[in-house]
Amino acid sequence: MGAYVYRSLFHACVSARRDVRRVPLDSPEVTELDAASPATFEEEYARLTAILSHLPENLAEVIRLKIFASMTFDDIASSLDVSSTTAKRRYYQALELLRSKYHSL
Repeated sequence: MGAYVYRSLFHACVSARRDVRRVPLDSPEVTELDAASPATFEEEYARLTAILSHLPENLAEVIRLKIFASMTFDDIASSLDVSSTTAKRRYYQALELLRSKYHSL
């Protein structure tokens, strides 16, 4: 039941986010966010959201679940209806994409 509720909420959020403007990773907005040292949780969340908005949604969602929701790969896999191996692969693939853009990660 929990996975069903999560997926319903996830799809509602994805639908709402489709109208949000996507910002390229090399834009001045993201560069400013990357250079500034965040002082509050809200600033850090805005910075991470801007960075994750450039990743493919399936990769960004695994990062969000792992970092923000502190879910295990098995929990992520059941929520997204994929195997645990696929969840891990997506997580490390997303991290690699971020590392290639931001050498300091």
